[in-house]
Amino acid sequence: MLEAALALRLGALELRLELAVGSGEVLALVGPNGAGKTTTLRVLAGALQLTAGRIELDGKVLDEPAGGVLVPAEERSVGMVFQDRLLFPHLSALDNAAFGLEARGQPRAEARRRAREALERVGAADWADVRPGTLSGGQAQRVALARALVVEPRLLLLDEPLAAMDAGARLELRAELGRQLREFKGAALLVTHDPDDARALATRSLRIAGGRAES
Repeated sequence: MLEAALALRLGALELRLELAVGSGEVLALVGPNGAGKTTTLRVLAGALQLTAGRIELDGKVLDEPAGGVLVPAEERSVGMVFQDRLLFPHLSALDNAAFGLEARGQPRAEARRRAREALERVGAADWADVRPGTLSGGQAQRVALARALVVEPRLLLLDEPLAAMDAGARLELRAELGRQLREFKGAALLVTHDPDDARALATRSLRIAGGRAES
């Protein structure tokens, strides 16, 4: 369960947003560019710190300025899939998928074993030894999804994961992502501009503009 009261000023954006997302739920954040959707994900992931408010995941406080609490990003049970994937170009798909586990102290052999299983679950096992530069956008996004899921997060954040893909790859990955989200036991947030993606993948939607929820 995610419960968050977010207060943050970032440049011209003043974010004031309350969120509650239960296990098994997928909340789609929709709205115009500059509304604060990606900023919301970055705050939850620990890349940005709150000015005020509180983030609590499964009863653990992750960020609360008033209480002096700030859990580092690498210590949060959070997985994130970015629009541009952010895979390491010098690493194979397998080593990219294993990176988060190794960063958390998992022995390399065990991390690679679990990463290979994660690649299999998202249909990317055939590319385990391939570097990202030779993968299509859809293939690379599957690797990025495996990297996010392999750490068994309690919160999954997806920032426009289907953007910048051709129609065929988008439909195929949407189906795979939908399957993964239905099996995911934690809470998930999806940022998207596409109403079809929101309808297909999310259990409910929240429209935000100017850093605030619209009624």
